[in-house]
Amino acid sequence: MLDELGIGGNPINCTCETSFLLEDEYYSYEYTNAIPKCAAPPKLKGRPFTKVAQADACPAKASAERSGRFAGIFMMLLILVFCTVGVYFCIITKRWEAIVRHIQNPPLSYSNLASKEDQQGLEQDFQPRPQDV
Repeated sequence: MLDELGIGGNPINCTCETSFLLEDEYYSYEYTNAIPKCAAPPKLKGRPFTKVAQADACPAKASAERSGRFAGIFMMLLILVFCTVGVYFCIITKRWEAIVRHIQNPPLSYSNLASKEDQQGLEQDFQPRPQDV
């Protein structure tokens, strides 16, 4: 397993393929004698590797991250708007009270008898009615 790799003083292609060296906190360039410099692309040539932003080295990746972040924020706002409109609608139309009342007092009924005939048969079993004591 490789623990340490010294790349100080070497020219680096500062592109999307090497942008992982810029983003990760596991890479440290503080203890090298010579900080690596970018050899390509031309706009980054000669810049110290530690002074290059990931967005400069890989604009496509940076724009994808921005669009992903935008999509996440947009979805959260959309959910928030729908929830707000739903609560507002429930309060205005007084359905909120009906929903709360329905939850607190659900309509319950229970009958062990499957049909009217079963109920009549049961009533006949208890005829005549016993006297109260």
